[in-house]
Amino acid sequence: MFSLKPFRTMFLVLTASAFAPLLHASDADDLVAALQEILPDTGPLRSALSKIIADNRKPLNVRTVALQSLARLDNGSKVSSLWADEYQRYLLLKDVTDKFRSICAAELARNIHAGSPALRQAALELRSRQKGFPIEIQPFLEPFAKTLEIEYLPVMQPGFFKAPDICAIVKPATLNGSKNLDKLLYENYLEEARAFESAKNWSGVRSIYVDLIRTYSDKKADLLDALLKSFVSESGDTKLTPAAASAFTGYVLKNVSDNGIAEEGCILVAQVYFRDDSFEQALDEVNSYRQQFPGSANGLQADLIEALVYSRTERNDKAVVIFDRLAKQKLNTEIAQKAQFLMGWTYLFNQDSAKAKESLEALIRDYPDGEYAKKAKDLMERLPK
Repeated sequence: MFSLKPFRTMFLVLTASAFAPLLHASDADDLVAALQEILPDTGPLRSALSKIIADNRKPLNVRTVALQSLARLDNGSKVSSLWADEYQRYLLLKDVTDKFRSICAAELARNIHAGSPALRQAALELRSRQKGFPIEIQPFLEPFAKTLEIEYLPVMQPGFFKAPDICAIVKPATLNGSKNLDKLLYENYLEEARAFESAKNWSGVRSIYVDLIRTYSDKKADLLDALLKSFVSESGDTKLTPAAASAFTGYVLKNVSDNGIAEEGCILVAQVYFRDDSFEQALDEVNSYRQQFPGSANGLQADLIEALVYSRTERNDKAVVIFDRLAKQKLNTEIAQKAQFLMGWTYLFNQDSAKAKESLEALIRDYPDGEYAKKAKDLMERLPK
């Protein structure tokens, strides 16, 4: 039997597109509501509205009404994770109003919230997306990110946080860029990780640390160290083993997309081997790092570890050559100062007082206010008079 249904659907979609320029937001909502009642499949309607929003040739007020209509349509439908990405694209559109961006930010947050199985994941995901936006876009997401974090607080410790406590957190957080709230959330995440560790739930521990590394980049060194310790603990050894080191680096490479963090993870393994007096393993890890990340800026750190191994294993001639090269480079003054100091220490240990004095005096002259200048002065007191 001949059906009019396809033509009816086309007519309704064209009607929505044609009349959108003439509608106010409330009118558009009414139209969408009416269309939803008589149109079983809202996909074509959604597609038509999306095209209007993305078309920068159309007047901005038309695109704004279409955006509001789309939000109204999505609010009555099952949440799709793809919609969060779509609203994120709209949020980044050029030459739109603050009102337009506020609607996009609200819908992005709503879809992330509704689409996440846990509030913690939603809070972290929204913060992570926010930090990836241009600086002028980030404020539009701030109130929604805070709201998610506040909602998550009672979940972290059921019954512990009361309304006055949350209000006390929100006010200083609002005034101080959410630092107080971020600190509280960070500490609670660590508590959760420790609870997982006590239960030997290693996948739970690592999932939290990876989430935190992505969100709190300023704490990534401590978090990587904690993540590595989880592999040592799981192995049952007190020191890092090659098997645990390999499992750690493989996990970081697989689960943290930032290549810089993967590099730092490899450097950390070499440092831990050195701290454990596993010197040959430290050298092996340095060489492996160089093969995996040739020409990396972190190569200076790898060179420093190599020199330290040579110094500790009484291969002082090799150590001094590397220390001298690191002290003369200008890319990283912190490593330069440390290398200059360690070169002086190595000469002193090798009973070459003249060269030790020369090296330490150069450090004090070049970096008089540096961290190692005071250490150099103290070390010079131990030189033979």
